[in-house]
Formats: sequence, C-alpha cells, structure tokens
Amino acid sequence: MPAEQLFESVSKALQKGSQRPVPHVEVHFRDLTITVNLSKAATKPFRRRQPLPTASNLQLPKQKVILNSVSGTFRPGTITLVLGQPGSGKSSLMKILSGRFPVGHDVT
Repeated sequence: MPAEQLFESVSKALQKGSQRPVPHVEVHFRDLTITVNLSKAATKPFRRRQPLPTASNLQLPKQKVILNSVSGTFRPGTITLVLGQPGSGKSSLMKILSGRFPVGHDVT
C-alpha cells in the first residue's frame, strides 16, 4: 500500500472515531544543532596503565556535537526513514522534534 493510501486510510479511521477532521501537519526544521557537555569519565579512553596527569593530557573535549546544522521536512501523507550509523543522532533528532529531548542540553 503506498504511503498516501495508508495515510488516507488511517485518517479516515481516526476521523470516524473522533468525529473530527485529522489535521495535515508539515514539520520543518532548519540548521538544527545539538551539543552535549561531556563529563571527564565520558572523555577518558580506557587504558590499563594511565600516565601521570599533566597539563597536556588533561585537556579533554568539553562538548560533543550530536547534530550539526541539520535541516529537513516531514510532509503529511509520506513515510520518512531516518538512517545513520550508531551514535549519529537519529534518536536525538526524533526526540527533539517530538519535544522529548532532555532539558538542559544545548540545542540551537
């Protein structure tokens, strides 16, 4: 079944059950960037023998960029597949768009 037919079928069922028309919503996002602050534990690689702490080996990254300037559109009546490697930000993208991303992170 094509995506448009599936959307229409689900819309009709929802309209019949709720007695209200189903709104056609289009979601746009532009230049979405998500960064998180890293703890020292998250930035230290595991090594059996740790070197003595010095100024040069204690400088660790303070932030990690999860998404960098991502833009897109989700249109009504379509199905969108979000693909990416593990850790590439797929879940973060869906959480931010659905309003379920944890408060306190840097999102622009």
